[in-house]
Amino acid sequence: MFYKRQGPCDATDSRFRLFATDLFNTLGRFSNIRHRSNLSAAQKCGMEEIRSLIKSQSIRLSISDKGGEFVVIPKQLDEAITEEHLKDKTLYRPSSSQEFL
Repeated sequence: MFYKRQGPCDATDSRFRLFATDLFNTLGRFSNIRHRSNLSAAQKCGMEEIRSLIKSQSIRLSISDKGGEFVVIPKQLDEAITEEHLKDKTLYRPSSSQEFL
């Protein structure tokens, strides 16, 4: 070992035991309380609408590569941009399973 193990200290042990008991009691009291949202009704409605659009695959929500901002883009536009990028033969080409053996 890198350190010398200390012997028991009744004063410190009892203080720690009291602290731990009080901490667990406090956590137990607050774990049953339902926390209120800080979103307004309009914001909650907007969140539900965005979730439903994502679930129906009408829009795509992602984070931009360069700036790290949120990007919301219609699915058709996302697919069109992807197809345009894939047309660049200098960057992308079809591959075969033989290349991975």
